[in-house]
Amino acid sequence: MSRVLLLALAAVSVWSWPAVVYPQAIPPGPIRLVSPFAPGGLTDLLARLLSNDLGAAFGRNVIVDNRPGAGGNIGAELVAKATADGRTLLLSSPSPLTINEFLYVEMPFNSQIAFAPISKLADMSQLMVVYPKKVISLAELLSIGAKKPEYYRFGSAGSGSIAHLALEMFGQVTKIRTIHVPYKGAGPAAQDLLGGQIDGIFTNPPTVIAHVQAGRLRALGVAGGKRLAALPEVPTFSEQGVKNFEASSWFGLLAPAGTPPKTVQELNRAVVKILQVQETQKRFSEMGAELSSSTPQEFDAFIRAERKKWGAIIRTAGIKVN
Repeated sequence: MSRVLLLALAAVSVWSWPAVVYPQAIPPGPIRLVSPFAPGGLTDLLARLLSNDLGAAFGRNVIVDNRPGAGGNIGAELVAKATADGRTLLLSSPSPLTINEFLYVEMPFNSQIAFAPISKLADMSQLMVVYPKKVISLAELLSIGAKKPEYYRFGSAGSGSIAHLALEMFGQVTKIRTIHVPYKGAGPAAQDLLGGQIDGIFTNPPTVIAHVQAGRLRALGVAGGKRLAALPEVPTFSEQGVKNFEASSWFGLLAPAGTPPKTVQELNRAVVKILQVQETQKRFSEMGAELSSSTPQEFDAFIRAERKKWGAIIRTAGIKVN
């Protein structure tokens, strides 16, 4: 786990939320909150934040259950096939909801109908970071890349990851091609970038913020609608003339399809209240994440739009995962 996430998790663990017990539309017993990725990342951090405060809101234990594997499919399948009573929930990033269906030959569930969206939780724009001795600016990268196709080697957290898809989208928008070097996680990719073995990466900000602030790496652009509070000097791609290019690792809460609407609404009300606490918003903002809730309907529409966007990118790039 990165130092930034460790500090944030410690801060969350000592924060006390106002207890507001909601009418009970969920059967008695503990609530299982499935995180389909390994402990230590932002998905896990958000899950542990919610476990404390959903527990306070509903007056019961909320247990975080990490079920990593297959790009999030293992944990997502567990929730998709669980009893739809509100006692098993999924805290997910984009992969099992909007990406994997286009990457895998077979899926263990139909992501388009398997879940009942509750609320979006956070957005984390992808950050393009480069080795300073090789790349000076986005303008230089675009200029040299146009003259020398595949001159730059860009790593990612793995084939089919958001970082990889952001790189593919960048190439499709700018017509600049790069050599993709997949790694088993963002950490190893960042380490090779620090050593100059590769020229750049797209990644979640917490992986590299400390290195950028120390001058060991250079951030060229934010793939989102606004600058990061943690790195206010780094412009968005849109500000630099690269339009129609946004890629983020967003996070959201879902229940199995068929969960009663009353249960979904009560869970949504609790999540909205949790995410409104300014101190928590500040702590996540310092990591490059923006907490933001939504209605179930808004979250459903957002997922559908993301599925359409990434499906087109994946099909054009011809990406497949065995």
